[in-house]
Formats: sequence, structure tokens, C-alpha cells
Amino acid sequence: AQLRNASVSIPNNIAEGHGRGTRAEYVRFLRYSRGSANEATTLLLLIERVRYLPEHVLRPLLVLVERIRSMLARLLDALGG
Repeated sequence: AQLRNASVSIPNNIAEGHGRGTRAEYVRFLRYSRGSANEATTLLLLIERVRYLPEHVLRPLLVLVERIRSMLARLLDALGG
């Protein structure tokens, strides 16, 4: 449930921040998205550590979250945030 919540929070915060209409608010919500991506990464690593899912399932998810984190970082840099 926590992983699902963190994952859903990433795009929801991007959308909410964009809808606020100001750069400062957008940047603030992009930072929330980045925090949710960090949380998702941590949860995936914990899942791996306690062996809830096999590595061949988890590794692609970790790669995907890292790509999302990278995109958020580039967007924040471009917006001066």
C-alpha cells in the first residue's frame, strides 16, 4: 500500500503543481514528487532486502523510478528549482 501511494503521488503532485499556475508552486510540487520518488526507491529496496519479490521483478522497477527521478531533477534544474 505504501509503495502504491508513493507511486501515485509522483504524477499527482506534478499535475497539482502545474495546475497551481505559478512557477514557485510548480517547483514546490515537483519537489514533493521527487520526495515520493525517493520514498518509492526506498520501499523497493526494502522489498528487495526482505525478499518479497525476486530481483528480476524489482530491478526494472528500480531503473524506472531512477529514470523518473532523473527527469524530475532535469525539470527542476530547468525551472531554477
